[in-house]
Amino acid sequence: VLMIAAQLCHVSQDRVRWAVVEPIGCVAGKQPTTIPTIAFGQQDKRWYMLFPGIATFLSVPFAFFFYTTQDPVLALFLAVPGAILGPMYLGPTFGMTQTLVPPQMRATASAILLFVLNLIGLGLGPVFAGMLSDFLTADYGVDAIRYSLLILAVGGNFWSALHYYFASKTLREDMSLKDSYT
Repeated sequence: VLMIAAQLCHVSQDRVRWAVVEPIGCVAGKQPTTIPTIAFGQQDKRWYMLFPGIATFLSVPFAFFFYTTQDPVLALFLAVPGAILGPMYLGPTFGMTQTLVPPQMRATASAILLFVLNLIGLGLGPVFAGMLSDFLTADYGVDAIRYSLLILAVGGNFWSALHYYFASKTLREDMSLKDSYT
């Protein structure tokens, strides 16, 4: 039905397929995070940061092959694990943001987190992708945007996973410090 509607509206089938994959991935990525994070986190608080770091790290190979494949159908299948693993950081990150500050600072902490996420993701991310694409155009032509997104996605996910690991190393101490301020 969606493909017929796409043909009637002159929308490419790839766009319709992506419109189906992305929301399913977001829902599938956010919900399964809760149960293992809570289960492991009750045993050892470090899992609240390790779990999103591991999910972020696991998304790297899929991102690499997604951006390097020439086959649109294969790219669609490679996008599914990335769409599932990508949003797995949200619950634990927002939960720890709320946990690590006293109750009177929770709104401010959430506002700062959302500001930084949006500044990087929606503000600076596209600018850096465009600048890197312009820089790579001489060598890669029309594929420069593909390689700039590859560099940013793979590099950004490695960087994020590493910092989730660093956060897990001090999380227990950070949580006990927060209790001393209240």
